Amino acid sequence: MVTAAWNAAAARRGARWPWRLLGVILALAGGPVLAFISYHLWSLDSQHLVVIVVAVALSALSMLFLPRFSDFLLVSLMFSLPLASFTKSFFFTQWDHDPRAKAAMRFSGIVAVSLPDILLLALYTMWFANIFMLRAVPLPRLHRHDLFPLLLVAACLFSMPGSPVPKAALFGTVFTLQHVLMYFYLSRHIERRHLPWIAAAFGVAILGESLLGVFQYLTGKWLSLAWSRGVGGLDTQYVVPGIEHVKRATGTTFDSHAYGIYLAMLAPLPFILTFAGATRDRLRLMWGGLFLLACVAIVLSFSRSAWISAAVSLSVVWIMHVAWGERRVLTPTAVFALFLLALSPWYAPLIYTRIFQTDSSLLTSRFDQFPVAWDIWKDHFVFGFGVGNYMDALNHYNRPGVLDLPVHNMALWVAAEAGLFGLIAFFGVMFGALRRCWRVLRERREPYTRFALATFAALLAYLIDGLTDPLFREPTVYTTVWVLVALSVALLRMDQEAVTVPARAPATGTSAPRPMRAAGGGR
Repeated sequence: MVTAAWNAAAARRGARWPWRLLGVILALAGGPVLAFISYHLWSLDSQHLVVIVVAVALSALSMLFLPRFSDFLLVSLMFSLPLASFTKSFFFTQWDHDPRAKAAMRFSGIVAVSLPDILLLALYTMWFANIFMLRAVPLPRLHRHDLFPLLLVAACLFSMPGSPVPKAALFGTVFTLQHVLMYFYLSRHIERRHLPWIAAAFGVAILGESLLGVFQYLTGKWLSLAWSRGVGGLDTQYVVPGIEHVKRATGTTFDSHAYGIYLAMLAPLPFILTFAGATRDRLRLMWGGLFLLACVAIVLSFSRSAWISAAVSLSVVWIMHVAWGERRVLTPTAVFALFLLALSPWYAPLIYTRIFQTDSSLLTSRFDQFPVAWDIWKDHFVFGFGVGNYMDALNHYNRPGVLDLPVHNMALWVAAEAGLFGLIAFFGVMFGALRRCWRVLRERREPYTRFALATFAALLAYLIDGLTDPLFREPTVYTTVWVLVALSVALLRMDQEAVTVPARAPATGTSAPRPMRAAGGGR
């Protein structure tokens, strides 16, 4: 038996030595690569230098948490989501293509890297090492939840062969693949201990975006912070007839409409945590304050679709609380209504002007785009005209007097570019996430039901906004959506595990984040 055990141990060591050799080779190659990067570092533009310095600083700081490195990176990823629109693009800036088509491609996908992408790459590197070098965790398995995300990537690939600009379709495919990879990692690694940190990250995002939005509205500065990526044209913004004098908040997103739906997606969580039974009184005040800030920011976006989306999603949240018998929401709701009434002399004229005095043709012109998008889809029904090729399609399909812009409807834009295949895959991802959240909601297990309701409301707001808005793939908005899709999978998994493995200690998003343990293996 001793001999057999020794032989087994020797066999395991023999199986590991190629991966250990690979680790040594990568370590040796890292020196020249670092030297090369450092040599060219100072020739970069200032915004690229800032991103690299921040990434290196985060990496250095993370060494303090080496035993919990994966957890640290995952939490850092959550806190970095508001910076997803600050990207470094590749193969795009120097590309000699129609400028208006290139501008629209920023909302259908280009090859670019942001801080969340860098952190995701580090997480995958750690996961790879745990699987193939340390043999600490098994290979991840595909689940039924992965079907529609994978089909969405396949739909992008199938749209490429017939597209007039295959390069644009390739860019859109890479963009989609980046977000599916984020979903794949997070859906397998988010655990209960991460939920307080996710809540904290959303709270910090609301605080930062709201304060920045108020600053932009009051001063008219930094209105194009993300679009210009910190260089030139920081204070410029296109004019909306009827509210020409208003400076619309954009935060760290590309556009005021993207800013509005981003805050509308974040707002349900602080509302829910304000009324969660386990929330301490001082934290209840904090979450309530953050919710009010989110509401102010949504108003300052001057996006009608964001206003409607936020109103509908928050109404659903309120109704769910009443249906659960949590009457504690009634009194604060009445107080909030009185608060809104007291402030109405300030904001009511703004809302009235935006809804009733803005040129109505701005709204009806969006509906004129729908038949054009249908014509494109009808002629390329199964696989679409090509991801990222919508503006090129307008050269052949647009009608006189119709806006020369992407169609203001997510379903028609996806269908026109990726066909029926892409439409089924995209909405399969969205409605699959809503269904998973609903399954968790029905079980009423804390804290999962609270986060499931917040995720459900956020995705509902996203889908409603997409009925009349083309910015559903703006980097910050789209990255947050895929995080929420991954969270829906993780919440369902954790909720099902709670039936057989009782939690050892309460860990809700309602209390201050607690120290994290080492990350578990992939699932």
